[in-house]
Amino acid sequence: MQFTATISGGPGNPTTVWSVNNVVGGNTAVGTISPTGFYAAPTVVPSPATLTITATVMDDGQSAIGTAQVTVTVPQGQTITSINPWAVYIENFRTVVANIAIKGFNFTSTGWWDLEPDEAANPQDQFVYVEPTQVNMSLMFGNGGPLPNGWSPGWITVYGCGDNNAPPCSNHDYVAFWQDQNLLAVGTNQFFFVDSEVGTDKYNNPDGSSAGQLYIDGNSSMPIAGDTIAVDNTTNNVLYGTIWDGWGGSVVWFDENGNSESGVVDHSTGGGVRSVAARNGIGAAAEPNIPTVMFFNLSQVTPPVVYPASGQTPGQAPWAIDMSDGCTGATTSAFVYDREGVKLYRYDLAASGGTVQVTANGSYSLDQATFATPASKMISASAGLVGGYYVQAFDQGSPRACVVAVVAPHLNSDNSITFNVSFVDGNRMAPIGDPIALPGFVVRTAKDDTHGVVLVGYLPSQEPQTPLSQYLGVDPAGGMQPRSETSSLLPVGLGVSPDGTQFYVCQRETCEVHPNQ
Repeated sequence: MQFTATISGGPGNPTTVWSVNNVVGGNTAVGTISPTGFYAAPTVVPSPATLTITATVMDDGQSAIGTAQVTVTVPQGQTITSINPWAVYIENFRTVVANIAIKGFNFTSTGWWDLEPDEAANPQDQFVYVEPTQVNMSLMFGNGGPLPNGWSPGWITVYGCGDNNAPPCSNHDYVAFWQDQNLLAVGTNQFFFVDSEVGTDKYNNPDGSSAGQLYIDGNSSMPIAGDTIAVDNTTNNVLYGTIWDGWGGSVVWFDENGNSESGVVDHSTGGGVRSVAARNGIGAAAEPNIPTVMFFNLSQVTPPVVYPASGQTPGQAPWAIDMSDGCTGATTSAFVYDREGVKLYRYDLAASGGTVQVTANGSYSLDQATFATPASKMISASAGLVGGYYVQAFDQGSPRACVVAVVAPHLNSDNSITFNVSFVDGNRMAPIGDPIALPGFVVRTAKDDTHGVVLVGYLPSQEPQTPLSQYLGVDPAGGMQPRSETSSLLPVGLGVSPDGTQFYVCQRETCEVHPNQ
């Protein structure tokens, strides 16, 4: 139940503290209330059942108190009240996330449970009855659908219907899940969104009108997909990387119409491409399991793969990568984030004779206290949320040319997660200001070259009543500019139009266009 509080005649900078029966934020006995005033009832009806909600509103030294009463009752039929965890980040397809707790009332051992959409569900999903107030759910992400490693990140609707009452039904709640890297890439004239379950859709800039789907050489039985995507600014080649751990990471690219161009495959044992980037006819891919980063010339049919020289590999787990043409001393530079060493590396690149010349050009160690999330400390997928490692490097012509933004999670001592962004001067490989704390759970970032800010798509820290994602722009000076519009889509694909007027949000086969303001 949502409560609101307003104060009339104040200076205009109010803050509100919410409490239930005089307990700030509430508790498990009387129910909880979020900083925004959303009340969630307890799983057991309290005694007495009528509770007092209090809002203390403070506005530049002035304060006012308002109260309301709420009565907790036992609903009729199966009723879901919460899901924990409700936001799940995963790193490998065919990952099983176990013991997701569905809380509520009147659950039965014969109740009917289901997930929608179908491509997000799969035969290994299980619901286990625990007691009338709890059912445990196990999900397997990546069901090997139309594509070998198909998965379809986004919001999932969880239906809990009564006996002999097949879904869909009114009793439902939501779980959000997403994987490593952005699934949307913006080119000069079009942007591309890939869902490995169904393939790639393309849209026109900046209005977002559909431009069809990508198929290999126009064959509609061969959709093009991958686990990460990028577009080259000069050739408009669309690059895809795949995770296929144990088989080796691969990168393949096509022209903007899906016609075969070229491909490069790295069969190194234990490989798996986590992110790809492209600029000025040069492609790049990060493979943390080897660990290495590889570069290749997009003009060649079967280009040689070039690695950094011995001793210049980007750390223990090169994870996120982006490229810029705005740095001094090089036409193209790649920036790679090592999430294990919490370090950013720069490589200067030049296409020459069908290959790529690679020169290491410095590194910067990020604030360990703010960004350190080594694998030994990471929360596993079965325990909840972690993840979201992103690099954005601003290009030539941007007011922030060669500035690099690194977004990463931090695991706190109480096992909570906070997300931070650090801005680095890519020319000096030195920090710009202090790391900036971001709100909620970061799902995606995208660079806005026109305005020199990083666009952040995130979820609220409290479980929303309905699917909800929010957006803000962050600049190196520490300014945050919330965007005026929200979305019911999970921003597994996020991008900004080349002219900076719009931003794009995509989930599965749906994309939205929002004003970038």
